[in-house]
Amino acid sequence: MSPDQRRLGLGAFTRARDVDRDAALLRLREALVDGQLTQDEFDTRMAAVLAATRMGELTRLTADLQKPQPEPIAAANPRRPRWVQAFGPVIIVLVVALVLAGVEGLTRLGSGNDGIEDSGAGGGFGFPALGFPGQPAMHTADGMTTFIEKVNDEFGSTKTLRAVIYPDYVVLWMPQRADPTRVDTFYYDGSFDPPSPAGTRDPATEPLFDLTDIDVDAMALLILQAPAAVGIAEPETTYAVVDQRLDAVGAVMGIYVSDAYVSGRLEAGLDGVVTELTEAS
Repeated sequence: MSPDQRRLGLGAFTRARDVDRDAALLRLREALVDGQLTQDEFDTRMAAVLAATRMGELTRLTADLQKPQPEPIAAANPRRPRWVQAFGPVIIVLVVALVLAGVEGLTRLGSGNDGIEDSGAGGGFGFPALGFPGQPAMHTADGMTTFIEKVNDEFGSTKTLRAVIYPDYVVLWMPQRADPTRVDTFYYDGSFDPPSPAGTRDPATEPLFDLTDIDVDAMALLILQAPAAVGIAEPETTYAVVDQRLDAVGAVMGIYVSDAYVSGRLEAGLDGVVTELTEAS
């Protein structure tokens, strides 16, 4: 065993997977946000993570970073004002009565269907669908549709080199307008963060693909079915990578699933037709 192996442990020489590199990138992103890293340090480490092939390399790039602080837990029994203590039970009774009255009224409205149709969009029974604020999850058809629209608004084009799609955010590889041989990455979670340099590309051998070619409904269904397809009952991480293949196949989407022990993958065209399946191992 070499001195390096004794110092770092045999695990340091284990081959790194895409999911390991992505986990390291997330640690770097968190460290940048909470002030542990400067933008230059983040950019340098990000490039090293993307090039890493061994677990030890990833460990060295993140070992000095603190984990994000957990959110403070509110007191279990905060002191309540005296008027709440005195009239709290009465207020609860009144609120319950009002809620029940409202439900009865809505039920009558739904059963009569006085001009309100079931749109099929989630309302049902004659009730209008409820809308909630916030960014739709990236792993849904609505979330991907919104993301693609935002890409077009931000860059004036939906042609890109690569997109890594997590449930709540996307990392996008975009060529620079002034120099298409230079590529930047953008972090998106409803809006785009400033770019981070990601290297260079040869347009002749690394063509772009169009995000609008993705069948977002098929993609959402594949992500939903992927854990069972690769044989992982309780996945801890599921993400999609869409990029241009360097052969004649064209752009593909890979769905990666892992738990604490194993990982699996399926590959499909942008139309959602599965072309390759790697069961969990």
